[in-house]
Amino acid sequence: GPWVASPKLEEHLITASMTPAFRELVQRLEEPIGRSLKADTSRYGISRSTRLARKYPADESQLDEVAGWFGVKKPQVHIVETLPNMLGVMVDSPPLLVVGEPMYAQMTPAQKAFVFAWGCKLMRSGLVPLLSVAEDALPALWVSIIQQFEPSYFVSGVSVEATSQFAYALSRNVSKKVREEIFGLALECSSDPNISVPSLYTELMGYADHTALLASGSIVDAIKLHWMLHAGAQSPLTSGSQIMDVLSESPAMARLCEFIVTGPLAKCLAFVEGSR
Repeated sequence: GPWVASPKLEEHLITASMTPAFRELVQRLEEPIGRSLKADTSRYGISRSTRLARKYPADESQLDEVAGWFGVKKPQVHIVETLPNMLGVMVDSPPLLVVGEPMYAQMTPAQKAFVFAWGCKLMRSGLVPLLSVAEDALPALWVSIIQQFEPSYFVSGVSVEATSQFAYALSRNVSKKVREEIFGLALECSSDPNISVPSLYTELMGYADHTALLASGSIVDAIKLHWMLHAGAQSPLTSGSQIMDVLSESPAMARLCEFIVTGPLAKCLAFVEGSR
């Protein structure tokens, strides 16, 4: 219930690289970063007809409930056919939560709670813009953000061309007033060794995954959902060997299982008798 949005949980969910300064900087820049990223919704098959209220109206009440836990406006959810295993958030106003329909049609109520909580956590965090670019482009976006305040900032191995493209778009959307207000915050982030630029995407996804697992309350459903994301909606999880295979190939499921095994909150989750 509402406890999944409690600030007390953050110490269990936030990694060392997601420093308070990092989160505050991105949150303060959420709007200008969002305006700098172009969301091509058509490529995902998003339209008025793909909205959850039209495709699965009975699930709207569950979405209302989960959004209420986090104290956020109910997100706009689209169920699309274009990408069967899609699960993502996209910059828009408000942000969009996009789910592949073949997978969604097979989800249990607990798995839908997982998906809704995953999106709501990200939307409440203010970090959605960082997940609206491809994983390999995120370091360039981060470098371009810092370069708005410290032009000489760079990270070895990050594309100069991609950084320049993001920096140009940002320069048109970050106001002088905002620059002055958060200049010190940006410099703190630029020199903070705890912020691991190459792993930002992984850290953010794990942050949302862990919250969603706690919200769904079911280890079994969470693992099966990640199996569907990894292997395809038409591939049921039927054996331990499948889990071992996907653990070796899917960092997301490996992180989720590690959190289950080592997390102090594991006792809050439901287990299925006899399951492994």
